[in-house]
Amino acid sequence: MEAFFKRARKHTMRVVLFFTFGLPIFCVAQTDTFLQKAISFYTEKRTDMTLGYNFYFGKRDEGDTTTRKFHFVEIGIWRTRFYFHRHWGGFGCYAMSEIGLNTKKWVIAPKIGGFMAIGPIILGNDFSIYTDFSEGSLHWIPYFGIGTNRFKLTINPHVVLSNKDFLEKRLPAGHVHFSYAMLNLHRKRTN
Repeated sequence: MEAFFKRARKHTMRVVLFFTFGLPIFCVAQTDTFLQKAISFYTEKRTDMTLGYNFYFGKRDEGDTTTRKFHFVEIGIWRTRFYFHRHWGGFGCYAMSEIGLNTKKWVIAPKIGGFMAIGPIILGNDFSIYTDFSEGSLHWIPYFGIGTNRFKLTINPHVVLSNKDFLEKRLPAGHVHFSYAMLNLHRKRTN
């Protein structure tokens, strides 16, 4: 037991010395005078035309025997406001439309949504109406992943709000999403 306390005092002393000498060095990076020389604070507002791809994965339930995976391409408009400084982040909203690439019928999904980013972590949700022009299904899609005001890479689980039998119960329970701001329509940078 005495050996245990001897080792504990030794490790405690190392931690105290580390913070005594290391903390002032680490705090220098957080001072405003250091950052004013290295990084200036600015805000960027953007409106972009965006192109994206969605890969639908997963099974809806235990009885789902489909082996077909769906691929959708999407196009739309993003409006974002991001803050760049010591810890960057921002938010955005969008209106987009997905188009099915390998569905038996022609399927589109207009959607609206919004997201918030803190550093590279992005959280958001959107509402989509999947339709083949004979029936439709409303989905709420919360998501998380990485992204900025120029791109998003997210995992999107689906919550089906209406018509769970859409596409003969073949639309899976979620998708992986990637989108990129291809064409800048408006950009305003303020200091």
